Amino acid sequence: MEYRYSYLVDPTSYDSRGLCDGIPLRVHRNSDLEKSGVARLRDDGKKYTGRSLDPFVGCIGPVYSFTTVVIPECLPTRLEIVSYVIESAFLHDDSADSRRKSEEDTLDHQFVTSLNQAASQVKGKSESGQENFQINMVKELTSIDPIRAKELIAYWSEALSPGREWERVMDFEVYLEYRLTDCGSLLMLGLIIFGMGLTIPPEEKSECIRLTQPAWLAASLTNDVQSYDKEYKLHHARDNVSMANGIWVLMQQHSLDFEVAKVRVLQKIRYFVAKFTNNLENIRTSNLSLDSRRLVEASQYMVSGNLHWGMLSPRYEVNQNQTDL
Repeated sequence: MEYRYSYLVDPTSYDSRGLCDGIPLRVHRNSDLEKSGVARLRDDGKKYTGRSLDPFVGCIGPVYSFTTVVIPECLPTRLEIVSYVIESAFLHDDSADSRRKSEEDTLDHQFVTSLNQAASQVKGKSESGQENFQINMVKELTSIDPIRAKELIAYWSEALSPGREWERVMDFEVYLEYRLTDCGSLLMLGLIIFGMGLTIPPEEKSECIRLTQPAWLAASLTNDVQSYDKEYKLHHARDNVSMANGIWVLMQQHSLDFEVAKVRVLQKIRYFVAKFTNNLENIRTSNLSLDSRRLVEASQYMVSGNLHWGMLSPRYEVNQNQTDL
């Protein structure tokens, strides 16, 4: 894949702790556009919902910001709106995390309904501030690229569809199946396709999803490690019977202490990274279309970018407030 909008970070300047071996770290050259998208999301959130998002922490980090390292080859003309969408997804996740499971399911359903209504009313207005917020977001996406905007909304709606039950999961392999959807992989695939202007043949969609699965699993387990302390605090505050975190699931399933379970998760991350880099090598000689191969190759930065963003992100600080919208 030709790299036009990003630069390679010198691997001797950072420590990946063996969690993204064989995968480089790249940064978009127009990181200011991500900051603009996030700032606009905050302004629009307050405008349409009447609530300040000041305590909320999403994309922006002290060294690396999320979008610029996970989609480093995003078209510059689309980086701001892609960052806007990702920040809104982080906001939705935090709002869902602050609720019990039944309330979270209701919130997901309301969000999908609102998103689809926004897609069908891109020329109109709604009585709901939340819907107007989404109508304007969908309108902007559609004005840039109507075909890929429609595809993105379909991915996003599918990611939030029912059937993501984890309430009593005590088996790590079952948890991984749940995590594939819950980690936002479908939304991120849709954003990569939209952000890079890719065209994926319908008959190749399932193969692209299969080939990128190890990357999403590596990234989601990395998130489990980095966010564990914050999630554990929230888990106790809500008096939940279960916690959607791979370390916690292993602790319950095998009666392990935290450190042993963490080591096992780190080993699993390395396993998935190795599996994905093997997939990257194999697609060089595959019959996939050029854009499908570009999609698979671009997905590797979800592993390295997410890792290095998460290492320093204030989003995972234990004392970070949860925004309840």
